[in-house]
Amino acid sequence: MGNTEFNIVPAPSHPNSFGWTNVMDWDVHDAPEIRAAVVARMQGVGISTRKNNLLCYLQTWLRFKGSTISMQGPLGPANIGDEGHWAVVGGTGEFVHAQGSCSYKRTHTVSGGGMINELHIRVMCLIFPKPVPVKKLGPWGGNGGAPYEINDGELPRRLESLTIYGNDFIQTIAFSYTDQVGQNRTVGPWGGDAGKFKHTPIQFGPLEYVKEIYGTTGSYG
Repeated sequence: MGNTEFNIVPAPSHPNSFGWTNVMDWDVHDAPEIRAAVVARMQGVGISTRKNNLLCYLQTWLRFKGSTISMQGPLGPANIGDEGHWAVVGGTGEFVHAQGSCSYKRTHTVSGGGMINELHIRVMCLIFPKPVPVKKLGPWGGNGGAPYEINDGELPRRLESLTIYGNDFIQTIAFSYTDQVGQNRTVGPWGGDAGKFKHTPIQFGPLEYVKEIYGTTGSYG
């Protein structure tokens, strides 16, 4: 698409071209050269007051495709070395509730007109975990005892650790997990009361998960 900029409100007869308005659609590359990969587009309007005020959003591609970052702030004169900051005031997609700043610096001109600006964007976002569907299985085990349940408001998102109590057979289990809103919780020990021996807890890594649990039940001794 290239870089596009059009004047939509001509400058009236006021000092500093007060009221002059342009609409722009600029490429954002991953390196300071025209042939570098385009990773986003900066689209918005520039309105001249005492300085040019830029109101725009950054439409991201690749990893954050479909997300945008909204920015606003003063844009200085088109001179090499001019620099400044814009406020990040929100966003969409991966950048919902984004806050931060974007610094720019005019580094050099390009043949045929135009100028390259170096951008440094620093953003902090609030992340709200999306609910993960929970599938209920069981109950499994013998005919005695009482069932154990996790409350609806504490449903798990990810298993963090498992602790086994027992000697020749598993007597009791306990586990810790992260719930749907990111809070750490510990459950158990669940099971019988006799013959307990606590084994070292099994800690799960970020990419580890339980694929299968199997065994038998019955009388012992």
